[in-house]
Amino acid sequence: MSLTREDLQQIEAIFDRKLDPITDELKALREDIKETYNMITVLQASGITDSNFNKKILEETASA
Repeated sequence: MSLTREDLQQIEAIFDRKLDPITDELKALREDIKETYNMITVLQASGITDSNFNKKILEETASA
């Protein structure tokens, strides 16, 4: 039994539908990673040396 062109197109459509949510999630993760990297780069470039800086930011965020 060999697959017809229509069979192959249907299989491709099924895979595309199954992969769409994964593709969207990967795009969102990629953007999150870029944003985090940029934030770290800005913080390193700013020369902040306060050892409590991270703690302060977390506390301010938690109280907001």
